[in-house]
Amino acid sequence: MIPANKNDIVDALLFLYFKRAARGRFHTVAARGLEHLRDLPADRPVLLFCNHTNWWDGLICYLLTRRMRHKAVYCMMEEKQLKHYRFFTWLGAFSVDLSSPLRSAASLRYAQRLLQKNETAIWIFPQGKLCRANEPVEIKPGTDYLARNSPHALLVPVAMRYEFFRED
Repeated sequence: MIPANKNDIVDALLFLYFKRAARGRFHTVAARGLEHLRDLPADRPVLLFCNHTNWWDGLICYLLTRRMRHKAVYCMMEEKQLKHYRFFTWLGAFSVDLSSPLRSAASLRYAQRLLQKNETAIWIFPQGKLCRANEPVEIKPGTDYLARNSPHALLVPVAMRYEFFRED
């Protein structure tokens, strides 16, 4: 398991880079309910779970993180991807290896420990893989485990949808 290794300086620099990248790739981004992210309670940890239909999802979640200034934000990421993009650990990403129940359990225990702190917010993609938007959502059991074993955590569902025309 690859733990998060948050670095505020790298985070600030990469935020500027990713914000510019998103502006260059998207013609418009429309969102509802962003005030709820800004107003999350400071006295409870937060588990945000989101559908996973596009490789942009992680970047959009990261950018939305800026609305949660009072939270230390983390994200569960597939281990083989995190090995390739190791710098994401500096932004709060930690790994999960879905091919191994033992290694998956270690990641869930790590997330559970993080959720014991009120200032923590964790993004997860319960599907565990990219899925087409029109597919039924199949949720991996780790989501249930985290919800049951972190009773103080506030559970926040987030849904994303992309409409691509000429953009990528």
